[in-house]
Amino acid sequence: ILVQICKTQAFQKLNPAHFELHDEINDAIQTGTEEWFTIKKGLHQPMTKDLKEIGSALFKLITESVCQWERAVQVDQLQPLQIGAVPIKHSSSAVDSVACIQPIYQLWDQLSWPDPEEAFMLMVKTTEDVCKIVVNYSHLLKQRVRVLSENSDHGSAINMLCVVVNDLEHMRSVLEKLPVQLKWEGLRERTQNVIGQSQFENTLHSQKHQALSTLSREIKSALATLGRKLYTDIEIHVRSMSTRRRIPSKSTEDAAAPLMRYLEQELEYMNENLVQENFNSLLTPLWENSVKILHQMFNQHSQQEGLM
Repeated sequence: ILVQICKTQAFQKLNPAHFELHDEINDAIQTGTEEWFTIKKGLHQPMTKDLKEIGSALFKLITESVCQWERAVQVDQLQPLQIGAVPIKHSSSAVDSVACIQPIYQLWDQLSWPDPEEAFMLMVKTTEDVCKIVVNYSHLLKQRVRVLSENSDHGSAINMLCVVVNDLEHMRSVLEKLPVQLKWEGLRERTQNVIGQSQFENTLHSQKHQALSTLSREIKSALATLGRKLYTDIEIHVRSMSTRRRIPSKSTEDAAAPLMRYLEQELEYMNENLVQENFNSLLTPLWENSVKILHQMFNQHSQQEGLM
């Protein structure tokens, strides 16, 4: 624009100089542009440094969180918490683990990282680390219940498994809330011009779904173990009931009484302490296995009477 102004007759009348002013303007613009880019590059250097520092700060915070929840699992007795008059279905390590993750949310909220692309990279790393914490917690919890069960009676081992299932459910709810806690929707709006929708979902959402899948498998595994332990107990009671039934003084009701008391006690405990969905998923195989055992014992008893 300045060059075109210099070429007008009106401007040339006002400029008695014998040199071509528009050439000088071209040189000045080129030099000034180069200097401007140099200055901007210098201004961006502290930003790069800050990104590294923030990455280090997040790494330090996450490392501290890992140490805290590892200690929390090591001292957890896998008993439901009791805060005031209201019982909590999960144990202390689940609460402590969530408390370890909370500062990560707070730090991210305080950052309000200005560069959208850099903010996305930081979010990917933060999400990955939170998912790792939750998944590794589930693995440590399995090891912990295995150790405690070795030194516990059968009933206590079953109760601890119920707590483990609830702990895993609690951590699953933490992952479900991850997009809200880390404000993914706001980040998506800020990065829509530099990060495609597919890239956004293939990273952040994929990380969350993979971690949720791992937790779901661990919950199913814990429920299967719980079902096997109950199956063993039911089989013992049914065999005992069959033996008692042969005693003339024992009626069918008397012979079945220990089994009924056991089922009533265990089902009442699990109904009160398990998440309803998990309790319901446990009932079907438990009922099928109980009927199967009774059928086997009936056939065995009938064959023995036939031989006699």
